[in-house]
Amino acid sequence: RRRLARQYQFELVDLTATDWGNGPDDTKAVQLWRDPIVTATEPADGAVDVPVDTPVSLTWSLPMDAGTSFDVSGPGGSVSGSFSADVSNQIITFTPDVPLAAGTVYTVTAAGQVSNGNVQQVTAVSTFTTITVQEMINQLIQDVEALNSAGTLNKGQTNALVKKLEGAITKFNAGQPHVAVARLNAFINQVNGLVGDGVLTSAQGQALIHDAQVIIAAINAG
Repeated sequence: RRRLARQYQFELVDLTATDWGNGPDDTKAVQLWRDPIVTATEPADGAVDVPVDTPVSLTWSLPMDAGTSFDVSGPGGSVSGSFSADVSNQIITFTPDVPLAAGTVYTVTAAGQVSNGNVQQVTAVSTFTTITVQEMINQLIQDVEALNSAGTLNKGQTNALVKKLEGAITKFNAGQPHVAVARLNAFINQVNGLVGDGVLTSAQGQALIHDAQVIIAAINAG
């Protein structure tokens, strides 16, 4: 007898997509399990160069009960902050009490949260990395140079501000964070002087000062 060989073909189907409403849903994840699942994170998992003052948000598949929370942790343990919900109670946002440390990996973990009595069964874990101090200062240098290009600052004013910021990078790289903070405070003082002289508007000055203060807070948090 001759045996007939049977050939089988298999097709891999992705049943994990959560973009419901965009095209047919027959190959997407089940949208309405009784227990809630996390469907999106912000910052996205694996994100880099995340601003140190960014909030962290999780989007859930169902409206969540009051008091829903999650953990944001870094090398020093859990980060303190406050939680808020959008009108649907599906987007829960965490705002840190102080800026996060620069150039640091943070882990976001959500487990055991509740929606209408149904407990989350699948733990959600994601990570992101904050922007470095050096890159934050470089961005501030670019902002100063843009004011020079626009004719708001002259060459001397620009060079004086940039020199202070470059000095902050040098001292930070040399392991002297307190001196780097002093250079940034000197930058703030000069900006205040330019506002007082009418060279910069209050809005322009405050934008530069805010960014410098965020960098100082990030250095102090490191």
